[in-house]
Amino acid sequence: MAYGTTTDLVPYFDTSWAVLSTIGICLVFIGVMVAGIRGKVSALILVPIVVSAGCAVGNGVHYYEAFLECPPINQAVALVSADIAYTIQEAGLPFYGYIILTGFLAGSSRIIFLTLFWSLMVVILAIRTAIIVINVRVILNRHLSLALYSTIISRLHIGYFLPIAITESISAIFLLKTFRSTLQQSTSCGLRGGKLFRHLMRSTEIRVATLALVGIARTITFSFNMIGNNSPVSKQLDTFVYSVGALFPIVLFIDIIATRQAYDDDSNVRCNTFGGPAAVDQAAGSSDRPATKSTCEHHEDEIFASRHVMRNDEVLRQQAV
Repeated sequence: MAYGTTTDLVPYFDTSWAVLSTIGICLVFIGVMVAGIRGKVSALILVPIVVSAGCAVGNGVHYYEAFLECPPINQAVALVSADIAYTIQEAGLPFYGYIILTGFLAGSSRIIFLTLFWSLMVVILAIRTAIIVINVRVILNRHLSLALYSTIISRLHIGYFLPIAITESISAIFLLKTFRSTLQQSTSCGLRGGKLFRHLMRSTEIRVATLALVGIARTITFSFNMIGNNSPVSKQLDTFVYSVGALFPIVLFIDIIATRQAYDDDSNVRCNTFGGPAAVDQAAGSSDRPATKSTCEHHEDEIFASRHVMRNDEVLRQQAV
């Protein structure tokens, strides 16, 4: 493995790692602002914040490990730190869908999802651990030839990205399955044309499911990059897809804010329909205002995938009555 020296040192902010690290830092502060807007910190907000922090640390430390001349032990520590941060970034994104799905899946669907999700997570961590161990041994002992080392690491990385893509795809399948059931109900809600498109854009399932496309694309581009022996085109394409993944927490922040907005809009519609907050409580079958609010906040935190259409359907049924 070749490392830079002080004679060929590239200025930090002239590298793509500096840009990606800066993006991660900015997204962490954006996450803090989003938490301030919502007024509390939940597990859903922590996912994009922690992922962005992993992006910032991983890319920043990678520059130190790759470009600065330092003792082997320092390189090993830096490499382990960067690999752990990259793992948090890349394997952490699927936990957003995991939190949503565990909020409403039940029965056999829940068991199947949890089994597949955690089995793949174990595989991901095992492969990443193997990558870290090999990298550290090569840095400290340098007992492998460069060609053999590159072959082993490349294949392990392909095996690492593949289960991440599968995990994201499984989450997308379960989310879209829920979305399909709510979309079928949209026929009775009168969602056509522009209203249907607006519902699609408001849907948590659609936003989160797009993560699967990023995971699949990263697996493909990284494989092509390895097959092409780091050719300029394949390398730039892989960097582009990685950058899209680094920016994906923005989509999650949008989802969190949009969900709150959608919840407020639905609440206003229900208040106007039933004649105010007190009537809403009575129509909901509860005279306890604080308890009703607590339940709604719980649904908001978990982002129940079907709530928007179900509420619209409820309003239309009440209007028909």
